[in-house]
Amino acid sequence: MGRLKEGLHTGTQEGINEGAKVTDTAQQELSDAQESASKLDSLNCIDDDDQSASDNARSEAQSVSRETAENEVRNPTREIKSGLDSIKSEADGYAEIEEQDTNTASGMEGRYNSIGSSLADSFRNSMEEFRQIGDEAQDAGNQLESTNEQLASGIESAFG
Repeated sequence: MGRLKEGLHTGTQEGINEGAKVTDTAQQELSDAQESASKLDSLNCIDDDDQSASDNARSEAQSVSRETAENEVRNPTREIKSGLDSIKSEADGYAEIEEQDTNTASGMEGRYNSIGSSLADSFRNSMEEFRQIGDEAQDAGNQLESTNEQLASGIESAFG
């Protein structure tokens, strides 16, 4: 694999790894929010002061959960997805160049036809590798975005 492909592949893997860390954080935050909400729900408020304190705590927890969902899940996810989208775009650009080179090499004539054909096969294989890397980056970004949005929504809704 050439340097460009290796760099794009490495960037994709780094994005996937960073995304997994954000997803792990989101899962832990969701678990914490659900556990805290459950504890708030189990409180027995005896008088109006208790009920008011409980309501205030729920309101503050809701605010914290919204902030957490945005800052700990959505923002990092957007940043990682943006990087993966850039890799996709770059890989697609290289694939287009390889496709043009395939067409050019295929056009070699006469005694050079077999050389052109062999060269075209090489460019075609390279083009497919770039496309695979781009597709992997795009799929990883879309999956990350979908998974983490569900988790962020869960965090936000944990307190009602």
